[in-house]
Amino acid sequence: MVPHDDTSGWLADYRPVEVDLSTLAQFATALRDEVDLNFRPHAARLIDALDPGADPFESRDGFFELMAAWNQYGFCRDRAIQLLVAYANATEQLATAADLVARRYRDTDALAAAQLSDIEKAFATATRSGTTDA
Repeated sequence: MVPHDDTSGWLADYRPVEVDLSTLAQFATALRDEVDLNFRPHAARLIDALDPGADPFESRDGFFELMAAWNQYGFCRDRAIQLLVAYANATEQLATAADLVARRYRDTDALAAAQLSDIEKAFATATRSGTTDA
């Protein structure tokens, strides 16, 4: 394992991530609004277009190339839908983690005692509380 103070390897260009805790709760709200008010409605229309409830084209017995294309279309459509759902879920989990961190470290004393493990716990809590369909 490479020690964190070893700057000769892959951490040589490491830059810390700085977060303004005063706006973290606003960030969480903005993420949720983006998912609920923008992404989900657009994704729903896209899913309806990909899966209109009818076969994309008629398959014909004995026409193996057409059957392969029909199967591949179904696979790709299903995977695209899974990715859209996974994106919405992951964004919601990020918003939940941001909200947890913002609530936990509202005051300076709590922030001074913050540890990386606290942030990791917030992400773990957000992941457990959200869905992980993908």
